[in-house]
Amino acid sequence: MVENEVIAEYFSKLPAPTYNMVRYTDWIRPYLIEEHKDCKGKATEKEKKILKILENLVKYEDYLKKQLPQGEIQEGEEFIRGSP
Repeated sequence: MVENEVIAEYFSKLPAPTYNMVRYTDWIRPYLIEEHKDCKGKATEKEKKILKILENLVKYEDYLKKQLPQGEIQEGEEFIRGSP
């Protein structure tokens, strides 16, 4: 997603589907973590895809971090950067 900064910027500015999140993409990491828990211990194609998406999500989250003023963390940001 970050290979094209125009797309990354577009997604970073989409409003969240609920007031529980800062931006639209904030639901992705918690969802993937839950799906990964279901795959734990099984080397499935689904688990491989989830791990690949998480790798790309880290790149996108790093892009978001660069967009914030130095030292500023938006509410909920520490939850988003949680590890699987």
